[in-house]
Amino acid sequence: MLGFAVLGTVAFWKRESFLRALLYAEPVHLDEAFHEAIAEADRVVIRRGGFDCCGRVNRDPVLFTVSGRAAVEQIAVHIRLKPLTITNSSELGECGCCGYPGMDWYRGRKLVALTSVHHGKRLRWKGF
Repeated sequence: MLGFAVLGTVAFWKRESFLRALLYAEPVHLDEAFHEAIAEADRVVIRRGGFDCCGRVNRDPVLFTVSGRAAVEQIAVHIRLKPLTITNSSELGECGCCGYPGMDWYRGRKLVALTSVHHGKRLRWKGF
């Protein structure tokens, strides 16, 4: 009887080791891609609302706008993105909320990056 218990424990441990070996975790560096996308931005619109997953953002009330290339650059230089780890695990570890506030980057009238602040510490962007 003890032999079956040991055999079952070893089989379970081997199964778990095998499943863990199938997972991968690869860091993706997005800082450069984001800064390239906003490099020519000359306006940032901060709005009440979040990412565009919850509805049309063009109807969100604008909280304030920062205009001018130099002023926008002062915001951009303070944004640093930590590498994101992509896995093939079904565990996302993040919620699906839209974040708050919305932070949209423009060059002239063209929207170059639609973002929102996610839980006060992350930036949500379609480029991610």
